[in-house]
Amino acid sequence: IQEASLKREAARAETEHLLNTGRYSLTEAYRSAEKNQRVFSLSRDGLLIQAQQAYESTLSAYSVGKADFSSILMALSELYDIQGDLIMAKADYQEAVAMIAAVLGR
Repeated sequence: IQEASLKREAARAETEHLLNTGRYSLTEAYRSAEKNQRVFSLSRDGLLIQAQQAYESTLSAYSVGKADFSSILMALSELYDIQGDLIMAKADYQEAVAMIAAVLGR
């Protein structure tokens, strides 16, 4: 009887541990998804537009001789950096959503 009681207690503790691990994983994945969604939105709605405008402005200035070629390269580099950040934020978001689905068994 005592052995059965110990086995039952061990099973209960293991179940509790699995539930806590699942809750933690779900919380972390949800927070990651939220963070990456904010980064994606900020990059897409603000930084990307500003970088595109800066590049176009620099290109126009270069065409009339008011900017040098290195300015174009810097503006283009900034634009590519932001585009890369946008891609990474989207990928990280999708990874977090996949983790949520995995934790929920979907």
